[in-house]
Amino acid sequence: MDEKITDRELREISQISLADPHLSFRPLSLLKQSAEKGHLLTIRRRRALMGWMECFPLLRDYWSVSSLYIRPSYRGKRIGINLLLHALRSVENKYVYAATANPRLKRELLGRGFRRVSLREIPIPVLFSLVIKRYSDPRTWNKLLGKTFQSLQHFWRMPQK
Repeated sequence: MDEKITDRELREISQISLADPHLSFRPLSLLKQSAEKGHLLTIRRRRALMGWMECFPLLRDYWSVSSLYIRPSYRGKRIGINLLLHALRSVENKYVYAATANPRLKRELLGRGFRRVSLREIPIPVLFSLVIKRYSDPRTWNKLLGKTFQSLQHFWRMPQK
């Protein structure tokens, strides 16, 4: 996991995040920043990029896991779950926020110590940080306010240690 990602791969991830109705859009500049800081986790098979996700800080003890994507040809093999577990191990002693419309991921989060919450239950500074750091591009808001937003559910996990 986490082999250095190329600029071409970052551009592709950005394009997929815009096209896929279940992902929040990630502009190239944000992905580059995330990759440079080690917050863009990748999984490969023989150097081929199978999938990715972000695990990034919102505030000191508050993190988010986001944008889990596995290429269609690799789905159904628990690759995404393994990537999620890898990310969650790195933030065991943190509060963790996640949002998804994916039914399988919803079940997995609930089985990993997350609880379903309303936006009102998330501390306002955490939400404010999320909006400023991750959702500043108008294309992100276009996607969030579309059909995906209607089935989006929010999850919260307390520190595990």
